[in-house]
Amino acid sequence: MKRLVSVSLSFVFVMMVCGLVFAECDGFIASKASNKYHMADCSIAKDIQADDEVCFKTQEEALKAGYAPCDICKPEEKIRVVGSKDSDTYHLLTCDLVKKIKPENLVEYSSPLEAVKLDRLPCEICKPPKPKINYIKYGRED
Repeated sequence: MKRLVSVSLSFVFVMMVCGLVFAECDGFIASKASNKYHMADCSIAKDIQADDEVCFKTQEEALKAGYAPCDICKPEEKIRVVGSKDSDTYHLLTCDLVKKIKPENLVEYSSPLEAVKLDRLPCEICKPPKPKINYIKYGRED
């Protein structure tokens, strides 16, 4: 019995060292067969098979890889975006244009929806999420 436990523990250790132990995505998850990314606790994400799984640490990574936010868990509503007091554009935190914004002009928004409600438009370079809302309600028609 001791030998069986010892062999089992050795096997688990080798699996861990080789990186073969199943680990959950640390951040956001997508399926290779889909174009959507999800929060880890999304009901859709829980059904993705391990061999079909694509993991992202940030939403920016998922967006750059061509994935769109899930319509169920709505991760884009939880993404932080920034802009400049001198501009009507909002950006992902990783956008190269953000580096050019002076610290005293940097404005942080809790979500793209907040930015849009303040008449900000998504950056054409980093392409942050554009919330699905009725823009006419906010005096815009795009």
